[in-house]
Amino acid sequence: MSGTFEGLAGHNAMGVAKIIQVNDMTFLRFENFEVTNGPDLRVYITSGGDIHKGVHLEKLKGSKGDQNYLLENIDLGVYDTVVIYCQPFGVYFGKAPLA
Repeated sequence: MSGTFEGLAGHNAMGVAKIIQVNDMTFLRFENFEVTNGPDLRVYITSGGDIHKGVHLEKLKGSKGDQNYLLENIDLGVYDTVVIYCQPFGVYFGKAPLA
């Protein structure tokens, strides 16, 4: 599964989100990733791009560069969109639909 980031709400986002397997672990990997920097950006894996129908993975590791997020006990049949979300202001900065 993979998808390309697009910016939301006037913010820029680019790069690829993909699901990868390493041994018996599953990761969400961002490659060639870049997003507009903002305060307290968070990574969610969601159903349809709605964070309220998703799982908060962790704080965004950086606004630029490759990065990995461990997916533990996450049913990838339920979640189909990665979202970058600004927690304090409730603003969606970017999303990547997975297919």
